Amino acid sequence: MKHSWKFILLIIPIILFYTSFKVIKVRDKDWYSSGYDPSYAYLYNSLNMADLKLVGHVDHPGTTMQVIGGVILRSVWLVHPYGGNTLKEAVIFQPEYYLRILNISVAILGALFILLIGLVVHRFTNNFWFSLIIQSAPFISGAVLFNGFTRISQESVLMIASISMSVMALHWYFNNNKQTNFYSWGFAIISGFGLASKIIFAPLMLIPLLVIEHKKYKIRYVLLSVGFFILFTLPIIPLYPHMANWFLNLFIHSGIYGAGATSVIDSSNYLKSLKELLLAEHFYLFVYTLTLVIICTLLFLKLLKKNLNKKLLLLLLAIFLTQTFGFVLVAKHPKVAYLLPYECLTAAQIILILNFITAGIIHVKLRIVLTGIMSVLTTVSLIYYGLNAREQLYSDAKNQQNEEAWRLATENKDIPVIGVSPGPSPISASFFGNAYSLNRYKENLQSKYPYYFTYDSYNKVLINWKREVFTLDKLIENYGSARIITDQWLVEAVKTGLKGSSPTITFETIFSESVVVLEASLSGDNSTSDIVATDENSPYALPFEYKDVKEGDRFIAEVYAKGDLKNALLVFSAKDSREFYQTFPFSTDGLSGWVKITGQITVNKKISNNTMKIYCMNTGSNKVYFKNLKTERL
Repeated sequence: MKHSWKFILLIIPIILFYTSFKVIKVRDKDWYSSGYDPSYAYLYNSLNMADLKLVGHVDHPGTTMQVIGGVILRSVWLVHPYGGNTLKEAVIFQPEYYLRILNISVAILGALFILLIGLVVHRFTNNFWFSLIIQSAPFISGAVLFNGFTRISQESVLMIASISMSVMALHWYFNNNKQTNFYSWGFAIISGFGLASKIIFAPLMLIPLLVIEHKKYKIRYVLLSVGFFILFTLPIIPLYPHMANWFLNLFIHSGIYGAGATSVIDSSNYLKSLKELLLAEHFYLFVYTLTLVIICTLLFLKLLKKNLNKKLLLLLLAIFLTQTFGFVLVAKHPKVAYLLPYECLTAAQIILILNFITAGIIHVKLRIVLTGIMSVLTTVSLIYYGLNAREQLYSDAKNQQNEEAWRLATENKDIPVIGVSPGPSPISASFFGNAYSLNRYKENLQSKYPYYFTYDSYNKVLINWKREVFTLDKLIENYGSARIITDQWLVEAVKTGLKGSSPTITFETIFSESVVVLEASLSGDNSTSDIVATDENSPYALPFEYKDVKEGDRFIAEVYAKGDLKNALLVFSAKDSREFYQTFPFSTDGLSGWVKITGQITVNKKISNNTMKIYCMNTGSNKVYFKNLKTERL
């Protein structure tokens, strides 16, 4: 029974993995509800890493997660190759399969890390209760649980770095032996890893700068941190200028992602954003406020010249200042998820506060019992709070809508499908991933999905995988029609942007929920969009008649055909075909997909019944499909 406590430390990692796996399973596909940012960027760049190629995404910079993802992809491919002849083909053609593997791997990695830190904290504190509290660190926020354990993203490794920083800080606090050089190296390794994961880790470097003694060791820590950052970002050294420019734009512009006016902050919204961030996470705010109270109490005791735990005051002050800096920094680009590295320090704060509260209890057994009760209550409360908070961040309610919309958008394999970016479709997801991967896989995507196009709603341009620009009317002329899948809130903007200056484009709503599917076609005096199959037993399709036809009347018609094109005809005929009969074939062989047949006639004599028939005909035995017959009397 001596080591039975170790088995108890398995409980929280198991809870973490089980609940994370459940979320991964319920979410199903990353592209649902446009949820592919940033997972598809990390999928594609993990593939780059696996193939030892330069990545295209250094915005976080996120290199640590990309390397880990590359190792996982290559390992999985070696054990069980699936989905293509090469790993590149497999990932591009089966992205959700490999994302599921990466997401589950992230959950496993996170759970193992939480188990490890529990063991490490017990080793240097000899306190089982503190181990439980540090293991509950991710539960401080639903965003930490969701982003750190259920999908491949920079937050997974950022969480590991941030909690590791808090563990190293606790080691400094509980260690009575001065090991300044050890902490210079230990803090530097963590800092280099954290910065390489996401640059918003930087405020955490304030902790070692305040607690490490002597200027010499502080300088050593900074230099070593720079060195380890370079080590952890070795694969992206050629992209350092781009990365530096990105970070500079983030700093000097007031908008998100380096947009907006040239101003460090948007003074009109900054204080409001700061207030919203402070109030967003209730548990975090409580511990943050309590830390301030303890710091003020310790400073008051110092004024009274009472015995003072200087290490406690220094470490609590370092953590409080770090979190304050975090609030100030994130309020510039307000998003609760960006608080992750600072929230991950909360468990260490709780341990320090408990240690402070129970330090005055002389009776050892009573101190242990009280510490245990407070630790269990805190841990259970955190787990309950975190899991409930995570439930609010995702839902499977729209999964079926997304799937049905995609089915309808792609049910006709011979007309183009346009995925609006950003938007809920595999097209938009792969477009996003490839765009953040130097467009390295455009040829593969174009070859595999030639009928898929992207409407970039930011730049208002319709493009294929190779980024060749198209107009919707020309696309419809080539294929007969097109289907568009987009978010409900973007529908009108998409219609306006795609229609451009063409008055002949009309949109029909095929599906309308949170996701919308539109069918675009060209309007005319008379048209039909039904697809009709013809063969030797049923050779005629799409008949249309004009009445009151006179000598000299002119008519024009066009239709789209597919199949055995050498037998496809567009026919103009009088009621009595002996009076007037003219056909228009499509004479070019070797084409596939929908092609357009056009014809124009002038009635050169009076015809019986004054009626002109226009229809399509298949003169052979093989299948020919016709659609979108459009006619006009000139």
